[in-house]
Amino acid sequence: MKKLMTLALAAAMMLGAATGANAIDFKAKGQWIMDFNYGMHGNFGDSKAATNSGFKRNGNQEDEFEAMQRVRLQLDAVASEALSGTVFFEMGDQFWGKGDSKSDGGALGADGKVVELKRAYIDWMVPQTDLKVRMGIQGLALPAFTTNASQIFDDDVAAVTLNYQFNENVGLTAFWARPYNDNNGYKSSTSSTKWDNYMDNMDMFAVLLPLSFDGVKVTPWVMYAAMGPGMFENDLAEHDKIVNGLGRAQKGLVSGFTGFDKNDTYGNAFWAGVTGEVTMWDPFRIAWDVNYGSASYEDEKMNREGWLASLLLEYKLDWGTPGLYGWY
Repeated sequence: MKKLMTLALAAAMMLGAATGANAIDFKAKGQWIMDFNYGMHGNFGDSKAATNSGFKRNGNQEDEFEAMQRVRLQLDAVASEALSGTVFFEMGDQFWGKGDSKSDGGALGADGKVVELKRAYIDWMVPQTDLKVRMGIQGLALPAFTTNASQIFDDDVAAVTLNYQFNENVGLTAFWARPYNDNNGYKSSTSSTKWDNYMDNMDMFAVLLPLSFDGVKVTPWVMYAAMGPGMFENDLAEHDKIVNGLGRAQKGLVSGFTGFDKNDTYGNAFWAGVTGEVTMWDPFRIAWDVNYGSASYEDEKMNREGWLASLLLEYKLDWGTPGLYGWY
């Protein structure tokens, strides 16, 4: 009898919660891409010339002729203007006829395991303010006006992003991102658990100040990263397998610390830049990017720094937009 009363009470609580909940509107959108190419191969736009003769595969496992496809599906759950969630799936890339592993799914019979989680985040606004917050795996990019993507950071990453618009001219964006953590850190020779994944994280903090006026946009920004001395310390091959995008570009930032106390010393990376464009003389457009970066460790032999400046001059015509691009 006591069990029946407990079940009845639980059912009543569930019904009460259901009647008090607000309906959530789900919206779906997506993208289907089919690609047929000969000679030039890549990842739907990241092209490179094939180096084989068609009878063997090159390092990218590509023949001279390829057919491939990719599907992206985005689901948005909208509770209100102040609260929503997004999940972004990707199916592919699938090369037609390729079935070397269970994940390919392009050979006869299909049935590959090709669904990937690309992004998953929630958007919400702090009550009684205009502060917008995004939390979860999301696409983040530092500003770039001369190229399609930032030369410093442009990828999907787990992060918390804050955005506030003071007025129509001045905004502020800040984020904390964690590109790496718990990916084969320190392991003790005497114990399989001691120091596992100890101080093997990389945490990034950035502040951007987008300024927009009539015909002029300028965005100064700064970013700092603390690099744990145990990032992929025991397995650089695992580093190659896990990461891509920023990870491959920043492989040189893996600590490899050799100082006095590597278990307690983080490496420090710092980036800063000023990017912008001038469109007041339309159809002329002038854009620039100036970026600086450095990395420092207690082991000073590993320190490095550098900078990149680029300039773009464009003139818009009816049939296209020719331009001159230079960098140093």
